[in-house]
Amino acid sequence: MTAAFSVFPPYPGIVYVEFHYGSYCRPGNFCVLTLPGRGYVVFHLRGLRPDMWVRVSVDDHGAVSATAPEPFPPGVGGASGSPAPTVVCGRLDAQPCEAAIDLVREAHPRDVAAAWAIVVDDVCPPTMLCDRLYPFDSVVVLVPSPGLSADPLAFEVVGLDDKPERAEAWTGSLPPHIVALIQSLH
Repeated sequence: MTAAFSVFPPYPGIVYVEFHYGSYCRPGNFCVLTLPGRGYVVFHLRGLRPDMWVRVSVDDHGAVSATAPEPFPPGVGGASGSPAPTVVCGRLDAQPCEAAIDLVREAHPRDVAAAWAIVVDDVCPPTMLCDRLYPFDSVVVLVPSPGLSADPLAFEVVGLDDKPERAEAWTGSLPPHIVALIQSLH
């Protein structure tokens, strides 16, 4: 709570504040499990403005960090006005999947917020053994709404020790197994 209050501007119209463990999941959506060191704080405000929220996390050394305040629930008061995206994690466990998405979100928050769906999977096709440069090597694809003519945005997320550490724009065509996951959403 202290970390959340440290990034929230002084505002006398706070009616109440609530803390939740894990990541936000819009009611009715299927969401991935969240990392144990994550949570969010919702600031309920007086008046006709949207409530605000701050995401908080604790790293392996116990240091607590918080994001900048954003309208709550996600998609309210923003440019897209859309609900939280559907997330498909392919063969990745929930924790590394969410961490890979978070890395992309840090560098491209508007693109992630505008996504209709997010597809994450290992770069190596399911039926192959791959000789890897990085133990963690995945693709995160931000899929636009089916009604838009925009192309998906893709990022390669890599890291040592089987955990994501860096995200860069994907170059070239997406692997067929990733394309199949995207097509399964429609």
